[in-house]
Amino acid sequence: MMSVQDDIKKSINEVYESRTKKSKETAAIAEKYIPSGDTRAFSYFPPYPIYGDEGEGCYLIDNDGNRYIDFLNCMTAGIYGHAHPVIVKAQIAQVKKGIAHALPCDSQYQLAKIICDRVPSVEKVRFTNTGSEADLFAMRVARAYTGRDIILKMDGGYHGSSEYAQVNEIPDIFTSNPPQAYISSKGVPDVILQNMRDVDFMDLDAAEEVMKAEGKKIAAIIVEPVMGAGCGGEGSYEYLHGLRDLCDKYGALLIFDEVISFRFSMGGKQKLVDVQPDMTTFGKLIGGGMPIGAIGGRADVMRLFDPRVEGYVNQSGTFTGNALSMTSGVAAMQLLSEQELKRIDSLAAKLAETVNKKIKDLGINAYAEALGSMMAIYGTREKIENSRMAIKAMVNNGEFLRFLHLELLNNGLVCLSRGMFSLSLPMDDKIIKEAGGIICNALEVVASLCVE
Repeated sequence: MMSVQDDIKKSINEVYESRTKKSKETAAIAEKYIPSGDTRAFSYFPPYPIYGDEGEGCYLIDNDGNRYIDFLNCMTAGIYGHAHPVIVKAQIAQVKKGIAHALPCDSQYQLAKIICDRVPSVEKVRFTNTGSEADLFAMRVARAYTGRDIILKMDGGYHGSSEYAQVNEIPDIFTSNPPQAYISSKGVPDVILQNMRDVDFMDLDAAEEVMKAEGKKIAAIIVEPVMGAGCGGEGSYEYLHGLRDLCDKYGALLIFDEVISFRFSMGGKQKLVDVQPDMTTFGKLIGGGMPIGAIGGRADVMRLFDPRVEGYVNQSGTFTGNALSMTSGVAAMQLLSEQELKRIDSLAAKLAETVNKKIKDLGINAYAEALGSMMAIYGTREKIENSRMAIKAMVNNGEFLRFLHLELLNNGLVCLSRGMFSLSLPMDDKIIKEAGGIICNALEVVASLCVE
């Protein structure tokens, strides 16, 4: 005999499969040629993901013609919404002139200037194709600049897909404290661990202990000032200033990974807390929807990317700085304003308030938190301060989050399957009110799946 919970899950799955028949067909074909049917691990969820290649404003349309309010937001990159007319116009104009020419182009320095003008810590910029590449080269140039090998990162900090970034990319949820450094992905040699150290986010004492023990060997501390990818909380003023002080004391560089958190203000999270890192990595929103990444920082550090310098750090790529990504980025970045960023921050706060009221009424073990213009729903009442806490809650309440995600899809709202919502500029009070209603109704449906 099926339980009430089993009936709920069965019903949600049946509705999902009835709404997404073409996606199911596409998934079956795609899996013949692509592992899991897609080229990005985060995109997969059971029984199969929705497929589609159409969006407008803050909406996505799947292969079945279903229309969704888009809180997936291309993993936070789509802050401008889909097919923004200003960005599309710039892209079309550039496509007519060619996409990539293997020549320096005006739009490279134009985009670099925008970043330098907005971020006080950035004096020079180098572009990459992704945020992952930017983090890889930031760590490499830190080693070259300091002559040291070790990088200190945070447990569960996401810095892309390079070998060094795979150390505790998924946090260690089995060790109480401190976290045990390990390799998150198969295929990465254990020797990588020799030059990486790992501590909990927001644990300044732990970072200080590592610096006391090995400070003269540590090239840099790399940190997401907001643990966006892992939904792991926001760095406090005291914590981020404390990391700056530790780096100054021990002669290490401070790297802020603002690939996600650059949406927190025109100058990123660092501007809000008045901390100047030595290097910052960027991606996502700076390309207006095109593939892009960037490293920015102090001129004396960035000088090591100059091929005219003896012993320079070699950084290049076939499509690095291509004209289409650069032109798209220039058009997009000019659309941003502090006023608009604050507006969607306030919308995220309103959405979290609505969701929390419903969670309180239901009396379930969960809460919602706004992080700038993002929102996360956690399967716990405990305040999340780091990625380890977030993943533990996710594991503990995995069924609740999984079926909440499917129920939201069934009612025309798409977000990350782990309960992360990212807002975009086309959203307004009306859309947030509609989204709040969808989320609250979905919470009511899946409430009995939430465990203590």
